[in-house]
Amino acid sequence: MGTDAERIWWPYGAATGMKKLPIKYETFCREYMKLGPFFLNGQHAAEIAGFKALGARARASQLLAKRNIQDRLSQIQVERERKYEITDERILGELARLAYSNMQDYVTLTAGGEPQTDFSALDRDQWAAVQEITVDETGGSGDGERKAVQRTRFKLADKQRSLETLARHKKLLTDRIEMKIEGDLSNEILVARNAVQKLRAYADDRSRGA
Repeated sequence: MGTDAERIWWPYGAATGMKKLPIKYETFCREYMKLGPFFLNGQHAAEIAGFKALGARARASQLLAKRNIQDRLSQIQVERERKYEITDERILGELARLAYSNMQDYVTLTAGGEPQTDFSALDRDQWAAVQEITVDETGGSGDGERKAVQRTRFKLADKQRSLETLARHKKLLTDRIEMKIEGDLSNEILVARNAVQKLRAYADDRSRGA
C-alpha cells in the first residue's frame, strides 16, 4: 500500500499523468504548505522531511527551484481549496457579513429606552460577526439584600477593516493612488527623456567641434 504520503499523492498524480514524488520531497511540500502562505518556512519543512539541519536552508532553496516541486505545491493548494470550499464567492460573502453587521440586530430597548443584549433572533449570518461574548455577574451576596445583576458584553468584528478590504477588492480605494503613481512615473520618465536629449545634444556638439 505504501506510506500515507504515497496514498494521498499518487491517485491525484496518476489522474494528471504526473510522476509521484519521492517521500522526502512529498513530505517537504506538505510541511511547506502546512502553515499557509504567510508563514512558509522552507528550512523548517526540509528538516521535518529528513534533510540535515546544517544544510536545510540551501536544500529548501534548491527544492523550491524545481518545476515538479512547484507543480506539487500548486496541487496541494488546489486540494486545500476543494476540501475547505475556499472560493472567491465564499470569502467575499464572509467579509460582507462582517462589514455589514449592525449593532441594532444584537440589542433591544426596554420600556425605559435602555439597551439590552438580545441574541434570540440572530441568524447564522449575524452570528458570524460576533467575535467575543463575556458574561459578568455582580451582587447577590452578603446579607442577601443586594440584587444579583448579570451583564452581557459582546464584541463584533472590525467593521471598518472589513469594509476597507471589500473596498480594495472593488478598487474603490486604489484608483486614486494608482493614478497618482502613474502621474509621478510619467513625470520621472519625462525628466529622464529630457536629460537624455540634452546629453545627446552635448555629445553631438562635442563631436562636431572635434
